[in-house]
Amino acid sequence: MKTEQGMLKRKLETTLEEARQERRLSDDFSKNSSSKKRKSFEDRPLPKSSGPGNVLQKSGTRSDNGRKRTTKGSRGSPEVKRGRTRRQIARALRTGAPTRRGTKGSLTIQGTPTEPKEVQSARLVEARGKENEAESQLEELKETLEGWKRRCQDIADEAKIQVRAATIDAQFWKDRYIKLAWLANQALMNIPQRLRAAEDMVDPTRTPREIQEFLEQRRKLYDRMKKLSAPS
Repeated sequence: MKTEQGMLKRKLETTLEEARQERRLSDDFSKNSSSKKRKSFEDRPLPKSSGPGNVLQKSGTRSDNGRKRTTKGSRGSPEVKRGRTRRQIARALRTGAPTRRGTKGSLTIQGTPTEPKEVQSARLVEARGKENEAESQLEELKETLEGWKRRCQDIADEAKIQVRAATIDAQFWKDRYIKLAWLANQALMNIPQRLRAAEDMVDPTRTPREIQEFLEQRRKLYDRMKKLSAPS
């Protein structure tokens, strides 16, 4: 039983350690991925347009309220949109804000879809779930061990009580045995003397046959008792 409990405990501790390692690896992967993405987008320069129709016009017209506005062609050019998208993604990576997603629900960075945050979150949740389950099993094992420990202690206490009671009984019967042995020894000392005296008084011609048979039985009984009481 102790061996099975030890094996179960080691198995639970191994599962708990694996869950913790998986959780740390997932956290490190998330941190490294975010750091690489942020560094890649911050270090990459904005694209330069060569066509006059696709460049953001530096000169523009002012409205009546004095604000400067860009031309319609520069504001809607593909290069400007891609540059704006990269700046938004880089800003989102720095601040942790939500970013744009592609058609498949994943982040679009430099034209390559990365692992969705939902997958990373699911891995973290799974790792935490395994860790919590291992911790729960470990707590149950500890409670089971404590229960067996209390049970063994109760058995030991009960055994001590029985030993004390048996010791008292043994002392009582030992005293009785000593007294009984003394009486038996006294009887063995007196019986042979009286038996010999009675046998000396027997007259084969005058003593009744019944008395002679009785004395013979007493002699056999005495010899048997003496044989049983003799040390082997």
